[in-house]
Amino acid sequence: MKNLKFVFVALLICFFSGKIKAQIDSTKKDTTTVTISKEKLRMARLYFSYGGGLTISGDMLGASLNYVLSNNWGVNVSYRMHMRVAEELPFGYSPGLTIFSDGRPDDYLHAFSLRLSREIPTSSQEVRFALESGISIIQYQRCNFYNSTSSGWFGSNYGYTRTNKISVGLSLRAKTEIIFGRKFGIELATIANINPFESYVGGEIVLNLGMLRRKVK
Repeated sequence: MKNLKFVFVALLICFFSGKIKAQIDSTKKDTTTVTISKEKLRMARLYFSYGGGLTISGDMLGASLNYVLSNNWGVNVSYRMHMRVAEELPFGYSPGLTIFSDGRPDDYLHAFSLRLSREIPTSSQEVRFALESGISIIQYQRCNFYNSTSSGWFGSNYGYTRTNKISVGLSLRAKTEIIFGRKFGIELATIANINPFESYVGGEIVLNLGMLRRKVK
């Protein structure tokens, strides 16, 4: 009987010690997994972009600040100014004396965008692709013309004022990145903005400056 009691107690000790050890190992494993996950998800790229391009209806200039994680997901804050000849330009409009331009006023569309980005790496460190989409706050400045009675010899035969309208749009962009070094590269991109005032589609060339890739240890 004493031997049976001894065996029973020994079995209980082994059972509980094994269970406690398994719980400790499980806790260590979970901690290790969390640590590894945290190490994997880190900032991979942070850079500034500036450039311009052409759309179907006009010209475009803009800049962006880009932040990308090591899982190739990122976000960017972008500004684009789209310029086109005033939609309501009167027939027979004369700008008067001009030197450096044709003198025709433009309508302006300012797009302040917040876009989510997904980068698509390739086998080369010098080339990447990416897709971006997000929401834009749109400011539309439109010319309203009126007959000018004091144009003089060299003045325009029309004067104009600008009206400002605010709305929301959808910003879409697809790009190819060409990286010349860790801190310098260019982008060739197709960009579109869908909004109630002046939707556009075009292409642009952008200069990238900043941390385009991490230093290889």
